[in-house]
Amino acid sequence: MAYTNYAIILEYETGTPGTYAKVGDAQSVDMPKYVTDALESTNHSSAGIRTFVSSKLRGMDAFSATYICDASLITLIKTAMRNKTIVTFRLSGVGDFTSIDFDGFYTSFQILSADATSPEILKATIEIQPTGALATV
Repeated sequence: MAYTNYAIILEYETGTPGTYAKVGDAQSVDMPKYVTDALESTNHSSAGIRTFVSSKLRGMDAFSATYICDASLITLIKTAMRNKTIVTFRLSGVGDFTSIDFDGFYTSFQILSADATSPEILKATIEIQPTGALATV
C-alpha cells in the first residue's frame, strides 16, 4: 500500500513533557535522512577487495522545511536560536507510523524572496540539525 506525503507536521515540545505545538504552517518538509557511517577497513590482506565496517554511530542529517512566514514563526525561531535551545521535535503523519521524535536545534532561518511583480504568500525556510538519540521511530 502506498502512502501520501501530504499532511506532514513538524511540531516542537512546548516545555510541558508530551505536549507539542506546530512549528508553523508547513508548505514543504525535506525528510531527515537516517545515517550510520561506514568506515573503510581495506587492508593488505583483503586480496584487493575494499571492505567496510559500521562506525556504529547513528544519527539523522540536517533537514529543511519551508513555512508560511508570520510573526509567531519568526519569534519562535529567533528566540530558540538566540538561547541556543535544544528542542524536542516530532514529525508526524509520515507513512504507516505515528511519529518520529528527536532532539535538535535550529541552524538557519531565511525569509524567502519577495517579488512585487509576482506576489505570493511570504515564506521562510528553516534548517534543523537533529542531535542525540532518536526518542521514537
